[in-house]
Amino acid sequence: SLYRYTGDGTIEPAGAVSYEVSEDGTVYTVYLRQDATWSDGEPVLAQHYVDGILRLLNPETAAEYSYVMWYISGAEAYNLGETDDPSTVGVRAVDDYTLEFTLDSPQAFFDSILAFFTTYPIRLDVIEEYGDLWTEPGNFVGNGPYVLTEWAHEDHVTVEKNPNYHDADAVTIERVEYPIIVEDSTALAAYERGELDTSGYPSEELPRILEEMREHFVRIPRPGTYYVGLNTALGATQNLNFRKALASAIDKRAILDAVLNMSWRLDACGVIPPEIPGYQGCGNVGYQFDLEAAQRYLQAAMEEMGVEEPGDITIQLWFNRGNEDVIESVEEQWETNLGIKVNVVNMEWGAYLEVLDSCND
Repeated sequence: SLYRYTGDGTIEPAGAVSYEVSEDGTVYTVYLRQDATWSDGEPVLAQHYVDGILRLLNPETAAEYSYVMWYISGAEAYNLGETDDPSTVGVRAVDDYTLEFTLDSPQAFFDSILAFFTTYPIRLDVIEEYGDLWTEPGNFVGNGPYVLTEWAHEDHVTVEKNPNYHDADAVTIERVEYPIIVEDSTALAAYERGELDTSGYPSEELPRILEEMREHFVRIPRPGTYYVGLNTALGATQNLNFRKALASAIDKRAILDAVLNMSWRLDACGVIPPEIPGYQGCGNVGYQFDLEAAQRYLQAAMEEMGVEEPGDITIQLWFNRGNEDVIESVEEQWETNLGIKVNVVNMEWGAYLEVLDSCND
């Protein structure tokens, strides 16, 4: 990538050395390092970054994170197929080592996107030569500290130190093996046999792990927030006080401790999660579990909506598979703590996204 994230949430140069922003905040000029090469010895050029971003935005690629680049002028229209002309996208190579982004409007956070994988460069010549096999060992070329040497599909991946990496002297681990293990129980068994250095675990094994191998259990901050999105354009959730009632009626600590069995996790009150730079802390933003406050908000909402009884309010709670325990707990808490009716609908991920896209129709 052009930049990489650091432990404190800032960014530092990777494929780039510096960048400048125009006075109006809409043009980012990125200067690339001139000692960077691909693993086959070819220089990494600005056009390779342009090619990577345009391939990401090409509708035929169907890249899940293409929307991240929609802040670039013309990117959304090209990605949605409203135009098939990639030259309308505001990214270009000024010269071999200068890259320019033109945005639709100023975005103060755009520098952080420069560190996201949506800015990775690619080699179109390699893709054109090998087609669907361009990611196979011997075909794939990269510009990072390792090269792909082995990929036994559904079994393991092996990477080895890239001698052409610009900072190869700082790479101390010569070889890394990644076993491809689908089931957490299989991975945990391999870890206990000494075959893996790290492993996940099935939730039902957690009590045993904490009792028998507590010194092996490592807790790290989770850079994400689990949330329930509310439709502010339709139904009861249009009402602000009702939304406050819903937020105040969820005992997040109980879900973490009793439902997920993850007592080490911290309950959040805002979009930025605990232990992540910028976290504002409970009490400063969001709503904590407070049944008295929840009832006050609910009564105010009912008066505003002209509803006589809480049971007259029904909400639809849509969710994708894999979150059943949490959603069932939220359903139970809302029905018990507020007296409303909650209909839960479990959907596959693709169908769930379609519902989200059409929920305001």
